[in-house]
Amino acid sequence: MGQPTVEEFASEVEEWLAEHGNPRDQSADSGDVAWGDGEFSVSVFRNLSHEEEEEADHLEALRAWNQLKVARGYHAITWREEYGGLGLSRAHARAYGRLERRFHVPDSHELFGVTIGLMAPTVRAFGTDEQKHRFIADLLATNIYCCQLFSEPGAGSDLAALGCRAERDGDEWVVNGQKVWSSGAQFADWGLLIARSDVDQPTHTGMTAFLVPFDAPGVEVRPIKQMSD
Repeated sequence: MGQPTVEEFASEVEEWLAEHGNPRDQSADSGDVAWGDGEFSVSVFRNLSHEEEEEADHLEALRAWNQLKVARGYHAITWREEYGGLGLSRAHARAYGRLERRFHVPDSHELFGVTIGLMAPTVRAFGTDEQKHRFIADLLATNIYCCQLFSEPGAGSDLAALGCRAERDGDEWVVNGQKVWSSGAQFADWGLLIARSDVDQPTHTGMTAFLVPFDAPGVEVRPIKQMSD
């Protein structure tokens, strides 16, 4: 059986959303667009304290909605079936996005964006077959969360100035260093970490990317306080 057309797919999605979603009240729209407020917020990260994030159960609501979509493959429309996706086109994915915006669904979270939008594509592009089989489906389904471990206290976002070191010890790597601005790290299961693995190479080379389990010995996650509290 061939792929459904975008119109056929959109019809199926509309029926599914009507069954599982909560439609937005279009008549309640005033027509006044206030950039920076409500649905038109332009903030990159959600302005919640650690306690508020835990109490709001925001990530759990997001995960529940994402995993409801998993049963239909709507969470990974353009991904191959072996990763739990549908193997459809970007046009199909855009059609789903347009329809979903008509319904009240949990707002996104930076940890979701990193897990689905960064980690899964990175493993697909650079991982071994074993790593792809182990991680991608679970990342897309958000069975596991991953955060980004790039920036450092002494280097900021300048990867060429990395101080975090990774050294071979037999069949293992030993990583020493510190990362910062790792949004969502307190909820993450894994992190994508960039470390300097060859100090004899020029600054822009000699680096290795690691998938670091947060339950590994020596991993400590600590909050930081900004100037604004």
